[in-house]
Amino acid sequence: MKSRAKFVLSFFVFSLFLSFMLFSQTQEKGDISGTVIDEQGAILPGATITLQGEKLLQKAISAVSNQRGGFRFLNLTPGVYKLGISLPGFNTLELPNVPVNVGKTTPVQAKMTTAKLNAETTVIATAPLIETKTPQLTTSFSSEVIETTPSRSRDFKDIMNAAPGFYDMSGFGAGGNNGWAGLAMGSATTGFQLNGVDVGKPDYGYTTVNPLYETIEEIQVIATGASAEYGNFIGASVNVVTKSGTNDFHGSLSVGYTGGRGWFADNSGGLVNLKPDSYKYDVPIAGTFSGPLIREKLFFFLGAGYEDFNYKRKGGSPFYESNQKQQYYAKVDWLVNNRNAVTLLWNGNPVSIKNRHVLNGWQDSTGYDFPMQMNTIFASWNSTLAANSVLYVKLAGYKDNITKHMYAPDVPMYYDASNDVYYGGFSEMMRDYSQRIQVNAALTHYADDFLRASHEFKVGVEYERSQAGEWRQYTGGGYFQSYNYEDGTTLWYAEQWAGRDNLGKLSRFCAFVQDDIKIGKKFFFNLGVRFENPRLTARYYSGTLAKFNLFSPRVGFSYDLGGDARNVFHASYGRYYNKPLIGTYYRATPGNNNYYFYETFLPTAPFDTSAENLKAMLAYLTQPEFLAFVQPQGTPVAIDPNLTVNNTDTFNVGFEKQFGANFVLSIDYIYKRDRDRYQYTSSNAANHVYSERQWTDPWLNNTITVWDQVDSLSDDDLMLTNSKLEKKNHHLIMIVLKKQQSRHWAMTLSYFYQNSKGNTPGLDGEMDIFGESYINFDTDPQFSQNTFQYGPVWNRTHQIKLLTSYLGPWGLSLSADLRIMSALQWETQVSSRFADVARSYGWVTLFLDPRGSHRPPASYNLNLRVAKIFKIKTSQLELQADMFNLFNSDYYYRVGTTPYGVYSPSGISNYGKPTSLFPPRTSRIGLTWRF
Repeated sequence: MKSRAKFVLSFFVFSLFLSFMLFSQTQEKGDISGTVIDEQGAILPGATITLQGEKLLQKAISAVSNQRGGFRFLNLTPGVYKLGISLPGFNTLELPNVPVNVGKTTPVQAKMTTAKLNAETTVIATAPLIETKTPQLTTSFSSEVIETTPSRSRDFKDIMNAAPGFYDMSGFGAGGNNGWAGLAMGSATTGFQLNGVDVGKPDYGYTTVNPLYETIEEIQVIATGASAEYGNFIGASVNVVTKSGTNDFHGSLSVGYTGGRGWFADNSGGLVNLKPDSYKYDVPIAGTFSGPLIREKLFFFLGAGYEDFNYKRKGGSPFYESNQKQQYYAKVDWLVNNRNAVTLLWNGNPVSIKNRHVLNGWQDSTGYDFPMQMNTIFASWNSTLAANSVLYVKLAGYKDNITKHMYAPDVPMYYDASNDVYYGGFSEMMRDYSQRIQVNAALTHYADDFLRASHEFKVGVEYERSQAGEWRQYTGGGYFQSYNYEDGTTLWYAEQWAGRDNLGKLSRFCAFVQDDIKIGKKFFFNLGVRFENPRLTARYYSGTLAKFNLFSPRVGFSYDLGGDARNVFHASYGRYYNKPLIGTYYRATPGNNNYYFYETFLPTAPFDTSAENLKAMLAYLTQPEFLAFVQPQGTPVAIDPNLTVNNTDTFNVGFEKQFGANFVLSIDYIYKRDRDRYQYTSSNAANHVYSERQWTDPWLNNTITVWDQVDSLSDDDLMLTNSKLEKKNHHLIMIVLKKQQSRHWAMTLSYFYQNSKGNTPGLDGEMDIFGESYINFDTDPQFSQNTFQYGPVWNRTHQIKLLTSYLGPWGLSLSADLRIMSALQWETQVSSRFADVARSYGWVTLFLDPRGSHRPPASYNLNLRVAKIFKIKTSQLELQADMFNLFNSDYYYRVGTTPYGVYSPSGISNYGKPTSLFPPRTSRIGLTWRF
């Protein structure tokens, strides 16, 4: 005993020693908790419960029901298990399909029947499908769902977006940025974990960690009702849990092919921008191999994937863009003894994109190569300290590096807005790099009879150190564009910027306490609090940029109406703070240069787009007499000492009902109130004097009110602060009907309603997080008094989603992923420079008609897979045919909101037309061999 205690103490001290550079959060395991009773409901102590399943490291584990008839199996890998329960004088009870999901406790009520004439038999029963312990709203996708769902990108984001309330890689009204360049996924409002450890980029919040599709065990999407263990999101939390080896050897090899001719539909209606890309080929290849190094002791799982994706860029370029994606995965699980297990993992995602954004233009120089390196490491120790106490410690980290290799770094970019054509170099050279290392530890103790109730008490700590750097510089020193007016004049606009070179650092300590209480047989009460104190610093900056003390209370309860986990009412309240993103504070750090904005009108005339003429035109436009204003980024902005992280208060009430053995219907209402939006403001904001006038736009002939600033006060002394005027709230309804796999059929059908309203000018929530635009929002009448701006915000009002799979006769199977969604509302917008509106800090956006006054048609997207399975001895070969966007429907991701925009080179207006997130109908054939 002494040696074991010394081992536990030494490991814990070692973990704390490492905690000066660590990582955070959530779980990668699940639990089973149950009670053994007789036919009259009396508890039965002394019953033997045996658990079996392929996901166990051992062949089987057992427990004995305690004096309250209770039993538990803790820290189980997600999957389906078999429970056997025996007690002398009673028939043996068998539950062959007990599901275990990440971070959830599967409830089991084992009702034993008396054996007749000592002739004991085996009774087959089913486990309830509703978790009663917490009111947490969770959507879990098992490996079976992931493997059968037709995925165009074969990334976890495809499955993530299938969750109710989730769309465009963000969810539940939060919005936010959606990554970029095909290398990143998600939004700044979503938390991303790999095996329960944060892998979101510290600067902008999305993730570049993308594990091989075949290595994913479960994807968990948490919306609200989360315990205090979950933090750093205001939309949803996504946890990707990866596979481990087992006591049997398994492997897989899969390959897919999308060819060129005959595979693509064309729903562009003559608009070049919406025509199908011309594929050369797309070939994804992946393989896995797993098994025991020492049976019931040491296991491994290896995976590797490669995809070569070539397609021709729009706009008539003869070049093909090449996207070469590699994925590597290695995991080792070691069962040290019956009480301790250790896991080690490495995940690598190198990507190389070539001929990116090569367009029709000057010698096809408007392009670049885009290499990325990403490596993730992970180590965990799970220990059962006693029958009712469990400890886990995790250490993890990642490092990425993304660069642009420009084709014409010394040539500025020129955009002909009248014809939507680019010339010269691509606008911006860049390098992004980040790294994070983090440790978290949590101790869970189960007290079965404390203060007349059962308690699951968890206390945990997290510590993180991360940093992110960003280098940016214009190609050729600047960027310019032109727009031709019908009166024979051309508006020329130019930007000149020497770039920026920022490096921010974040250290974060967190502690949480959570108590999940069971009172009697039917009532469950949840009480938790989470505390964090993130601290931000920067290179070349003395002292602390910002420091916060954040308290997140979490309260919830569930009431099991029948005491059998088949009819459960639940409700919750929680405060959720977003991640403290380093990118929010880049303007407050040294390393920036001022933006210089120029504009002038010239007579319309042909323009020579040779490289030398592009350089000469930029030099001409950036003369002092054409200077419109300067955006003073060279001097770091101040940070309000009372600044806090943007957050949301979330209330939820709902009901779940199980029908039969396999169906669950849930109905939930969620109310969210967003607070503390970021904005930049000036000390002169309240002292500005504005002159009101009417302006009629030349495109729609609408007359609107605009305000010119008539004072000479500058806005150079900006401060990052929280808006006091901003309001945003969300009313959400979610209805889900789920059927677990039985009779060869599984299904999840959901309807989601969203009614989000606010007075923030931003359309997608990104400015709530970074405060980039709308300086002086609280005092500028263009924002605070323009009634056109009040109304709905970024919002897909209705969503219907269906995931289903059916295994038919003769080895044939059918899988479908259907999504019907309202399009995003939009309104006509132009820059105030077209109305010659005066501002000391630059241009603002003019809304030419009421916010949300336009809504495109709904999107109908159906992905379908038909497969044929051949059994070959102990292995199987599956032939697959996938059809993506079967309805060939536009998916309105963004809409042309400026009335002068056009599609090139047709010259057709793109006003009100979509930028589609999904390409037109495409197909893929593939095969997968598993053993």
